[in-house]
This record gives sequence, C-alpha cells and structure tokens, in this order.
Amino acid sequence: MRCQAQILKLLFCSLALTGCSRAPSVQEVIGRYVQIHDGTRDILVVKPDRTYEHIWYVSGNPTKQNSKWDDDGVVQEDYFSYCRRISFSSFEIPGRKGFWPACIEKSVLGKITITTDPDLGTHYEKE
Repeated sequence: MRCQAQILKLLFCSLALTGCSRAPSVQEVIGRYVQIHDGTRDILVVKPDRTYEHIWYVSGNPTKQNSKWDDDGVVQEDYFSYCRRISFSSFEIPGRKGFWPACIEKSVLGKITITTDPDLGTHYEKE
C-alpha cells in the first residue's frame, strides 16, 4: 500500500513537470526571444513600451520590422495548461503580414516560450 502511494506521487510529479504550463506575467514576457529554423535565426524582441522588433534573415541578410503588441490576458489552453495571449499587430513573416494572437507559456522549470505552431512544436524561446 505504501509503495503504491509512492508510485502515485512520482507519477503525479512527473506529469506536473512535463505537461503543465502556466501563464507568465506581462513583466516576464518582456525580453528577447529566438527561434532557429532552417539554419537561420529569427529574433523577436518584446519591449516594455508595448512595441516589438522582429528580425529575420533572408539569404544571410537581416530584415527588420517593428510594430505594437497588446496583452489579451490569460487563457486556458487545455485541462492542465494556461498561457498569456499577446497580440502582435502587423506581424510579418516572409510572404505574409497580419495580426498574430500568440500564446506565451512558462514551464514549471521557468522556460518562457512563444508558440508559433503547436502541431509542429515550434516556438520562440526567451534568452
């Protein structure tokens, strides 16, 4: 009986560390994020004045874009996870430009990420 309780505790703790996330505060969202894809760096700087700078590289040359962001508050993603929704206006990626309602999460271990494609598991990670 005692062994079963220990196993259940271990199982619960491992699930908590791997599957759950919480919403970071607005102050925790501020900072520099990097996403590496296809061997190039994509940089997103979220500034405290509610603006952002997005820098990506095309053929080794940097392209910069600036605009504004808004805090949409905390939303529940699924049963165990919450995120802070930040809306980036005029967000640009090669070939497209538009409104991006991004989900920002903080893992139990403190890593802050901005999800770009939940199906592919791609995200920006705070430096």
